Amino acid sequence: MKTGWLAAALLGSCVAVAAAGDRKVRIETTTGDTVEGTFRGASEDAVSVEVAGQRLRVPVDTVRLISFEERSAPKGSEEAAPARATASAKRRHAAGSIEDAFDAFDELQSAARPGMPREDYADKLAELMPRVQDFIDQDTPRSDARAEIHSRFNQAMELYDKPLRAEGIGITDSERMGNAWRKASQYWAMAESHVRRARDLHTGKR
Repeated sequence: MKTGWLAAALLGSCVAVAAAGDRKVRIETTTGDTVEGTFRGASEDAVSVEVAGQRLRVPVDTVRLISFEERSAPKGSEEAAPARATASAKRRHAAGSIEDAFDAFDELQSAARPGMPREDYADKLAELMPRVQDFIDQDTPRSDARAEIHSRFNQAMELYDKPLRAEGIGITDSERMGNAWRKASQYWAMAESHVRRARDLHTGKR
């Protein structure tokens, strides 16, 4: 079953892009199926996608990866966008390896910058964090250091997800989401510290 943070991240990604209007979405499931269509909403249990005029509900627990079609790039950036997409698509290490997990964290940290659109961050989170989850799911800790790496990775993923979660009491949902997003830099810094510690453990640095 999908871990709570990842299900929340997928839902957060959907909520973040909903306000941008109709967006093409591609969903890869844990059974190997692919669903492509128009995003129509999401709940805690499922993502709604319109395919050929029919609305389908994809259970969140079966979603392995979700990605949204890029919005039209500003004039003059036509060449930069494909270059960024190509660079992101290339992996330097095997899927499910700890090196690929570190690469995913590095890519997310490089992309996470103050001022970036919240929906862009949600897309990036949903794109990259499953690579970390793949490592955790496939790796069996056989030492205290390895177990701590797993713990650090999980804490980092939770912190990277926090900017997409609502915070506050007695105000509108929009304002609550804004509260968390304004603290994004703090969460990113804390997440990065966990990843840095995990890297030290992996390289044998104490």
